[in-house]
Amino acid sequence: MKNKCGLENAVAYTLLVMTLVYAGGGMSAADAANVNEITGNGTGGTIIRENQTLSDTHLFGWKHDDNTAATGGSVTLNNIEFTGSNASWVYGGYSAGGAATGNSVTMTGGITITSPGNTIVCGGYAKAGTANGNEVEIKSNVTGDNHLIYGGLADKGEASQNKITIDNGAAVNAYAIYGGTSRGSTADIVSQANQNQVIISGTVAVERNLIGGYVANGPTSKSGVTANSNKVEVTATGSVTGDIRGGMSMYGSADSNTVNVAGTITGTLYGGYSNNLDGSGGNANNNKVTVSGTVNSPASGEKNIIGGYSLMGSALRNELEITGTVNIDTYGGKTGIYSSGDASENTISINSSGTVNGSVYGGHAQGTNGSFGDANGNKIIVSGGSISGSVFGGAANGSADNNTVQIKGSGSIGNSVYGGWAISGTGSASGNTVELDIDQTVSGSVYGGYAQGTGDANGNKIIVSSGSISDYVFGGAGNGSADNNTVQIKGSGSIGNSVYGGWAISGTGSASGNKIIVSSGSISGNIYGGSTAGSGTANNNSITISGATDLSNSAIYGGFSNSGNMKTGNTVNFKNTGGSVKAIKNIDVLGVSALANNSNVLTITNGAAGDLADTTVKLVASDSGLQVGQQITLVQANSGVITNTTSLDQATLKKSSNAFISYDFEEVTGLSDTIAVIVAGKEADTANARALAESRVAGVSLLNQGADMLVNQGLGAVKANAADFGAVYGFAMMGGSTSHYNTGSFVKANTYNIIAGVAKKTPVKNGDWHTGIYFENGHSNYNTHNEDTDGAAVRGDGDATYNGGGIIARFDSDSGIYGEAGLRAGSIKNKFGGFSYNGAAGGYEDKSTYYGAHVGLGKMIEVNKNTSLDVYGRYFYAHQAGSDFEVLGDEVTTASVSSERLQLGCRVTRQTAPHVSYYGGAAWEYEFDGAADMAVAGVGLAAPTLKGSSGIIELGVRLEPVKDSRITLDLGAQGYFGKRRGFSGGLQVNYSF
Repeated sequence: MKNKCGLENAVAYTLLVMTLVYAGGGMSAADAANVNEITGNGTGGTIIRENQTLSDTHLFGWKHDDNTAATGGSVTLNNIEFTGSNASWVYGGYSAGGAATGNSVTMTGGITITSPGNTIVCGGYAKAGTANGNEVEIKSNVTGDNHLIYGGLADKGEASQNKITIDNGAAVNAYAIYGGTSRGSTADIVSQANQNQVIISGTVAVERNLIGGYVANGPTSKSGVTANSNKVEVTATGSVTGDIRGGMSMYGSADSNTVNVAGTITGTLYGGYSNNLDGSGGNANNNKVTVSGTVNSPASGEKNIIGGYSLMGSALRNELEITGTVNIDTYGGKTGIYSSGDASENTISINSSGTVNGSVYGGHAQGTNGSFGDANGNKIIVSGGSISGSVFGGAANGSADNNTVQIKGSGSIGNSVYGGWAISGTGSASGNTVELDIDQTVSGSVYGGYAQGTGDANGNKIIVSSGSISDYVFGGAGNGSADNNTVQIKGSGSIGNSVYGGWAISGTGSASGNKIIVSSGSISGNIYGGSTAGSGTANNNSITISGATDLSNSAIYGGFSNSGNMKTGNTVNFKNTGGSVKAIKNIDVLGVSALANNSNVLTITNGAAGDLADTTVKLVASDSGLQVGQQITLVQANSGVITNTTSLDQATLKKSSNAFISYDFEEVTGLSDTIAVIVAGKEADTANARALAESRVAGVSLLNQGADMLVNQGLGAVKANAADFGAVYGFAMMGGSTSHYNTGSFVKANTYNIIAGVAKKTPVKNGDWHTGIYFENGHSNYNTHNEDTDGAAVRGDGDATYNGGGIIARFDSDSGIYGEAGLRAGSIKNKFGGFSYNGAAGGYEDKSTYYGAHVGLGKMIEVNKNTSLDVYGRYFYAHQAGSDFEVLGDEVTTASVSSERLQLGCRVTRQTAPHVSYYGGAAWEYEFDGAADMAVAGVGLAAPTLKGSSGIIELGVRLEPVKDSRITLDLGAQGYFGKRRGFSGGLQVNYSF
């Protein structure tokens, strides 16, 4: 052959008697043959070949048969054909006893391999050292079927940080592709394949696997055997036919690996794969797989995509994100049949563009033969898209507890949904949550938890907000107990069959303490609080119906049991709703509502005789708009359902409250098959109604704070500034306070106020006039505190803000007597965030006008040269206009709120320096009004009020301007006790001009 690349100095020779051939990825002796070996040892470790046919040829950038490290070698091939009767090898660097690091192989222009056996392409190969940081880059087609491609290969040591890149447009057929492969450990080096990369932008077909990092051997006598933090990426232009593993360890762990697929895959896909051949129990944890492209099912073999798989260890905290199409079953984490490890805390996310044509498992622990792992704490989030199979938050032959499945957006599920599925044995399926808020259909049933063996299914939760479920809903179902589960159906959710809070499938398991809450939607089958097919009890279950719910084809069972107690403690409540229902059975308590619309009364149409025998009927809710003297039917039934042992709880007829109105009722006697009451009295005196009124009190108290700051600090600043500057001058001040107002209950408020304006001093005979105009702003963050008749606390929160302006005037006589007056007006906005009532917020937002005035009279007495005494009396008036708004569907009418206050007090001021003075004072204040009158649903409320006495003490310091200064500072604080409690503080900043 003629060397066309200027490699005349490269070493080339023929090996006789022995040929070196591939044996599992390395070299060994074989039958005698002629093999040409070309190295770059004489050219600095570099070989470049192009446009050649190489027969029975091996290429080495560096080749060292001793302990010398092979570092930085390179082989570059362009348009090469490998032929002959022996397999060909291409190594960027090779060392028999040392490391192989930083070597590379680059292929361009088309590579054709027709030689037999397994041709090897390897960035760096170390037989007894490390093979790190090597690279293979393929930029053109590589044809032929039986070749292996390694970024780095170490027979006894570490193979990490190697990289293989197959560019866009390149087509490669290979037996296997490995970013980094470590095949064993030495006394000093642990077998590891970490942080390797394989990037595919072309078209690849592999007969076996494409693996980012691969540990093929590593006995248990050596700890730390890992295939961790490797990466395989198939870009948008790439495609792979064959199986992909981000990291694979035959003896240790495969953790924190990443696989990103933006192109197309036909094969299985694993983020991390731990095979555990020696039973060492390696794990596959913290791996991540992202699919934005397509994953197709292989023709044969396993058909899975798995975030992390461990044959005998654990598969924890793996992540799988799908925004593309997956045509095989999908697992966040999975453990093998011999494993007692867990498949827990894994996460799968599928967004609106994601499709899975198969089933989805958050975690699947397959352990058998007595080795049962758990699948706990897994999470599946489906934000749109579609799944053709079933969805399992967690599935295990051990326990499947505390898993979460959230399905929302516009999507569909082709089969059933399980929060947790305990497949066999004694494992439980408890504490799981399923949330459905979708626009399409679940074609099967929904299970919060399903214990198929002998375990329990307790404490699970299902929330259905919209969409439809074609078959059953089971909060918890198991052959053990099915207790304390919750099913909530709201929004536009519809159920095609029956709903079970808990279902004990067989034996002596109980179905007790379950809750079903239906606030809207429709149910085509029956409702069972708890049901047992054996001899277990079904007691203390609760079913609550509210809102517009169609139950005309449903029977309601508080409990059902084949041979056990199924009545004790069971309750069915209809809150603010009624309607038709076929039957109500096996309950101790029936809760009913007093409805304004008698045509919507609770009506039992097909009950059996005695269904409500020994049942207590309680009034649990009342509509607004009921009138005194009106007769209200609470429940009516077909003949025989209501018996003489059906009783109405008289205690519930007194002070029966809805959001705002409290009613008293009296039972109508002498009726048959009907229970009815008459409205005997009503009042709007609930804690919720008082909270609304107190929000108005908070608004007027904020206005009063602004008036106090203007008079206590502002007028003093006006007079002081005028003494130094005269003519027209400006002033500004700000202050804050925290206050507690006793209103019958109480209101707490944190406020700030700002005032800014201009004033003018006008000397006249016997004194001086000070007049001015100003802008004012204030804000209050407040909360209201009340107690309902049952002692339950009701707290409301809100914000009030005002903006306005005013005028002020003060006359100071030469004798020390002074008078003052002011007018103000503006608008105040009150946003009451409200209180919680039946899951809704009872709040409002309105805007109204305010105006106010004050007058005052006082005398300044000079005690000595540096001390003066101010004795005063003041009257304040503030008025906030009324308004109308709606809260929780009821009309609220508020009257105007007026505050009239009288203050009598004194203040001592002492000047301690030419421009510094201190003051202190005390006052008594009496509020004559401050009542917030209100009507709710046409019923007046005993208004909360600010009326009463308060004491005020104050301390402060004023820094008056030195010569030529235009700034005055006044720092003051006030304390309050009595009707009003708290303190306020203010920093007044006056700028005069």
